[in-house]
Amino acid sequence: MHRITMDMDISDMHWKIKGTSKFTRKGASILGIIYFFLFAATIMWTTVVYALPALFPESADDGRVHYGLLVFLWGNMLANYCLCCTTKSFYADHEPRHVPEHWNYCLPCGRHLPPRAHHCLYCDRCVLKRDHHCFFTGCCVGYFNQRRFVLFNLYTCLSALHVLGLLLQYLEILNGPTMERLLSYIFPVMVYEWYVGSMPTFTALVILEMYVCVVACIGCGGLFGWQMMIIRDGQTSYEAVKDIKYFNQRRFVLFNLYTCLSALHVLGLLLQYLEILNGPTMERLLSYIFPVMVYEWYVGSMPTFTALVILEMYVCVVACIGCGGLFGWQMMIIRDGQTSYEAVKDIKRYNFGRTQNLREVFGPYWLLNFVFPMWTKLPGNGIDWTHTKIVKGY
Repeated sequence: MHRITMDMDISDMHWKIKGTSKFTRKGASILGIIYFFLFAATIMWTTVVYALPALFPESADDGRVHYGLLVFLWGNMLANYCLCCTTKSFYADHEPRHVPEHWNYCLPCGRHLPPRAHHCLYCDRCVLKRDHHCFFTGCCVGYFNQRRFVLFNLYTCLSALHVLGLLLQYLEILNGPTMERLLSYIFPVMVYEWYVGSMPTFTALVILEMYVCVVACIGCGGLFGWQMMIIRDGQTSYEAVKDIKYFNQRRFVLFNLYTCLSALHVLGLLLQYLEILNGPTMERLLSYIFPVMVYEWYVGSMPTFTALVILEMYVCVVACIGCGGLFGWQMMIIRDGQTSYEAVKDIKRYNFGRTQNLREVFGPYWLLNFVFPMWTKLPGNGIDWTHTKIVKGY
């Protein structure tokens, strides 16, 4: 008898989602895509049009280095994003005449599925080696596009860190190197100062972009780390997360490690920035706190542009932490040859060794993926899997 892949709770959830409108089911993904492109375009515009020209004259060698680094990081980020969105991992093959014993059965689709394939409630399709549904790309992360997702998170994290450093230096030009203005970087203070007219709108936008960079760096860095770990172990996110004991003892520790390292790096940047500030006063330090920033912007004591820069700084911090954590998680389950589902369920029968697990996700020349997007063919097809061992209950 073939196993059914969806329990009653998930099945009930599927039919509830199925009964809603198509826009409602895809609304979260649409909003995620809009968010990504909106903030990416805004941050790139601020950095290229204002920050870099102000920080580095055209004749400066440092300026050319930063322009080149910007092109490299953002080029890889956008290329992997587009490849992740356009590379589908749907199971579209016809069901074989003789269904293997270890295949599962999908209730919504009414068909048998190969091992590690699962039904997505949002795509309403079955996905090969499904890891999870990403709302920022609007698609599922599966067998054929997992490497794109991992590298997208890596380069988003690095891009956010790079832009965060540039925006911090640019804010020093806008506000002056004083602790008094540091308070304006806090989101509420930035909004307040922009509202009251004390902060230019452009400055508030730059601060806002810094917030976006922080969020992107945190989120994508975390996703990249997570993907690399599950790839290393030959797992999907499902397979990795289902290993409760393993997750609590090792996944959780490594996740906190990457989050801690990301936070320490950002903290180090901020501490270095504080060291070069002249005339330190705690009065302006408060302006970088979000509520205070909003208040100062509201009353006009902070220019709108400064408030935006502070907001962007917050975004950069969140991005750095989030992407760093996701990157760490993905690296852990990749290392063990698992998906997130398999990790939670303690399913380890697809662990072919760390090197082979990495090749299974990134291809034969897997290290080159971390330099530029690779179009090498993956060793498998996402359907046929050779088990290292059978785990009861899968």
